Amino acid sequence: MINYKLFKNNGLTIKSIRKINSAYLINDGKNNFVIKDNNCNLKDKFDYLYSRSFNSFPVYYKIDNYDVFSYINDSNISSEERLYEMINLIILLHTKTTRYKNIDIDDYKIIYEDLLKKIEYLYNYYIALNDSIDSEIYMSPSHYLLARNISKIYGSLSFCKNELDNWYEIIKSNNKQRVVFIHNNLDLEHVLVNKNSYLISWNNSKVDLPIYDLVGIYNKYHDKIDFSVLLNHYLEKYPLTIDEMKLFFIIISVPFKIEFSNDEIKNIQIVRKLINKISSGDRLIKPYYLKNKKK
Repeated sequence: MINYKLFKNNGLTIKSIRKINSAYLINDGKNNFVIKDNNCNLKDKFDYLYSRSFNSFPVYYKIDNYDVFSYINDSNISSEERLYEMINLIILLHTKTTRYKNIDIDDYKIIYEDLLKKIEYLYNYYIALNDSIDSEIYMSPSHYLLARNISKIYGSLSFCKNELDNWYEIIKSNNKQRVVFIHNNLDLEHVLVNKNSYLISWNNSKVDLPIYDLVGIYNKYHDKIDFSVLLNHYLEKYPLTIDEMKLFFIIISVPFKIEFSNDEIKNIQIVRKLINKISSGDRLIKPYYLKNKKK
């Protein structure tokens, strides 16, 4: 329930109010604002971004336990245009907030061991699943589709394991790590375009490796756009190091775990989704390895 008196005491008289999902759209007679219950310390995050000359987010106020944002009228643009606005904002965010922190091998070892554990688990999982499917007298369409393409899954896991070892060898001698402020919740609905472009929904934002924002975009939109065009645009403005590129390629290549249900149509869809994701990753990654081979 909105505390009208609280907002009036802070210079914001509510003339009209409308609930939109978990937020409220209010008007004070002149301007529109979006109000949300405060569930993380956004003020510190936005203060930091302001200090790094990044301000591509709505004007923000904190009133007691509420987050208050200026309302931005969003333009009606295509998904492709919005994706390019998103990647441009991420380039700016990463460029403005880049810093290098001291790190030792144990920090890298955590990343290595977590990924290795996931890769080995998935390999054993798909071995067992494929053995179970092979023992069936009559395969369901989804099982048959998976069995026909199981070599792609094994190939992807083998690539991830080999590249993870190569990545670990490269970074062993590094004592500094490049980090940025990542948005960490990238979605087309979180990009608003008016005279300028803005990112909203910063609750999950944090300081981390720049590739994690790219991973988020790839996982959501690799099947909706030629991701290589987006990636090349990003790399022109914010080049990744060899170890960053390797880690990015490893993470996006790890297959997700298929769990079958009683709905055969959904089972077929999820197998196709996995196969398509592996194929998308292959198309994206191969040109970079071929280019490096020629050097």
